[in-house]
Amino acid sequence: MSELGKSNELLRTHLVFREQEKKLLKVLNKYGQITGFDTTLESASTWAQEGRGEDPDLILINSTVYFSGSDKQKDTKNKGFLRMLLNIKEQRRKSQIVLLLPEPMIVKRELIVNLLKMQLYNFWFLDSFDEDDIREFIFTRRTLTDMEKYLEEKERELQYYLIKNSTAIPKMGEKIFKPYHIKSNILTFWSEHNTTLNCGMALLTALNLAEHGFQVALVETVCPVPSLSACLSVSHPYFNTSHALSMYIQGNKDFIKNCLYNGEGYINNSYTTEDSQNLKYLPQSLYFLPDAKREDNATDLEMEEHWRTFVMELSRYIIFEKGFHFLIFLTSGRNFFNEVVLEEVTYTKFLTVEMLPSGVLFGLRERQKDYDKTQIIGTDNLQFINKEIKGLAEEPFLYPPATFEHDFLNYVYTQDYRKISLESQEVINTLIERIGVKLPALDVRKKSIAEKLAEYKKAILP
Repeated sequence: MSELGKSNELLRTHLVFREQEKKLLKVLNKYGQITGFDTTLESASTWAQEGRGEDPDLILINSTVYFSGSDKQKDTKNKGFLRMLLNIKEQRRKSQIVLLLPEPMIVKRELIVNLLKMQLYNFWFLDSFDEDDIREFIFTRRTLTDMEKYLEEKERELQYYLIKNSTAIPKMGEKIFKPYHIKSNILTFWSEHNTTLNCGMALLTALNLAEHGFQVALVETVCPVPSLSACLSVSHPYFNTSHALSMYIQGNKDFIKNCLYNGEGYINNSYTTEDSQNLKYLPQSLYFLPDAKREDNATDLEMEEHWRTFVMELSRYIIFEKGFHFLIFLTSGRNFFNEVVLEEVTYTKFLTVEMLPSGVLFGLRERQKDYDKTQIIGTDNLQFINKEIKGLAEEPFLYPPATFEHDFLNYVYTQDYRKISLESQEVINTLIERIGVKLPALDVRKKSIAEKLAEYKKAILP
């Protein structure tokens, strides 16, 4: 279990509480600044949706603003609660959500499973709390494993509720939610010309996989114009592909084991050159190795000579020694480095091609080489080209929406994931499904007829 921040770090906190408890406010003011306050979950959801103000570091929600203490809750009530939480999470992606639940809700299995599917791991069962409790749930940042351990401990502690509801919770120690069990995969995103589209799909795919509980390494190959470090503001003098390869050439074989880093590792490294506090909001299971240029790098000829053994060793270390679920290579252009990765290392290829005749034919030829492992992404969805491809008995290409590049560039310059539209997100979800990962279904968006009728009346009545 890791900490969100040190005790002397000021946290901007948005409270969702029924009443402004003086004791709570006094304690919270020791650790940061209260930047907002809502007395209902509905108003908090509206605040998140409207994008008012900057994202706070922390959103602290006491669920009693929605649930009425001892009343038995219906499924529709639970789904309404989950829908609003999901909206807050999606609209305020940079904020850490801490959720306080009454102890009797330990038996709400479906509710708990859906919270875990939403990657909300900082929820606590308690009917009262003191300053030590406040400090713990403010500064604790759990992983899924931490959360399951906490649930096991609470089950032992709250046997009274479990005995009364013996069918609500599985046997002690049984995992109530495990994201997926899949084999490790090495993916490569490549394009000869369209760097923005290619980089956007690689980066957003890696980010979404990490947000769903996977351990992901995103590695940029040696390239003339590196792009990954600038997209995330993670330029580092030592932790980059060309320098790692140069160290390997010099005989420092262990540098491979230390060149990957996640957001926390980058922020805390003494050689970090940029202020990238935005990285603390990224999943800690997302690791990077961008490329960069240094004057003391090995020569191009030396790099080509050693690249094959280097990238094989790096892949072996990431997949087999560290146990990452995914290694994703970001490649651009036709060169020796990318050719080795595509032909000798990659399990699944995502090739973005221009819709000129040469690009279309190139994509078709590449897919014929290894049909099941090659996905072709077209830059423009042209009906007459689709008709020609269908006439050849070929599967259609994948097409991102015309707004994808604009969405991604907005994200790059603002680091605000709300800039990614629903249409662009659907493309990323499709890419993830093409590699065999089925995203968890959250049945919390659907609304009952009664809810729809209430919304309709609200819209038409003055």
